[in-house]
This record gives sequence, C-alpha cells and structure tokens, in this order.
Amino acid sequence: PGDAPAVHGITAEEIARGPSFSEAWSRFVAFAEGLLDLSLQEEPEDSEDEDAPRPARPPSEPPQLLVPAHNGVRLDFALLLFECQRHSLSWSPLERWLFVDTLDVLRAFGAEGLGGCLKLQCLARVAGGAEGLRAHRALDDCVALRGVMECLAARSGMGLLELLRPFAVQLDAVASMAHVSVLSES
Repeated sequence: PGDAPAVHGITAEEIARGPSFSEAWSRFVAFAEGLLDLSLQEEPEDSEDEDAPRPARPPSEPPQLLVPAHNGVRLDFALLLFECQRHSLSWSPLERWLFVDTLDVLRAFGAEGLGGCLKLQCLARVAGGAEGLRAHRALDDCVALRGVMECLAARSGMGLLELLRPFAVQLDAVASMAHVSVLSES
C-alpha cells in the first residue's frame, strides 16, 4: 500500500486510516435521518410555563432530504449503490431521499458561461469562497458545491431550493439494482 499511487491526492495510507465503508455508510445514514428528525416542529401551546417541554408534531408536509452531488448520476450515486451491494448493506434509505445532479442544473442554466469549465474546482474558483478547499475531499467538495449553487441561484434571481427542486429525482430501485448487478458481475 505504501507504493500505491494517490488518486486525486488521496493516498492508500489515508484511506486505511479512515472508517470502513460499512461504518461510513452507517454514520452517513444516521446523520441524514437525523436531519429529517430535526425538521419536526413544536406544537404551539397556550401555556404560562414557556420553558415546559412541548410535544413535537410532524410538519404539514413530510420532510424530504435532498442530496446534491456534482456529476452524481454518472459517479457518486452509482458508486454508493455498488458499494452497498458489495458490502451487503441496505440501500433502503436512498429510496426515501431525493437526488440532484448539479451538473444537470448547471447545463440547464447555461453555466458554461461561468468560465467554460464544468469541473467543480473550476466553478468554485469562479463562484468565489473556495480558498483553502481541497478538491475531492468530501466536506470541502460540499462547501464548494454549495457556494457554486448559491452563486448560480443568485445570478438566476431565485432561492437555492427553488433552483434545485425541479431537478430532484427519486431513486429507481429496480433499474438501479439491474445496473448494479451488471457491475457486480464484471
């Protein structure tokens, strides 16, 4: 492993120090499902004791998790499904979430005009606020992608969710399983 080449600057040693895919997946699902739990609203009460705990109630519309990824359809989402299959992990959480491939959003809005390059690193430089971020690091890429999408939303005169919502799709579990099965046989 010490002589293995780095992919995107991430070495084999760095990967070995991180959690296994199963552990990382479990943490991510717990985090994502926790976000949905946070969306519960408190029931207003006419109580004199304002510090008393109030029962939570679901919002009028059930919350949905929107998971954006840059070039996610071709890479990130397929890789997640494949790794879940390879590690015998349930991908049922993915069936409850919505996904947006931000590359599709950028193409639809003619964002090539943001500098001609649709790589996240290029877009982040044009959008600003990418100083100190390291490409292909999960948290840094999330920060960069949010900045790029907020910039595009502002230039388009709309809010971030207003920009992304028309591109949100649900996982097609049957078709995805067929694609993963083909990859698994390779």
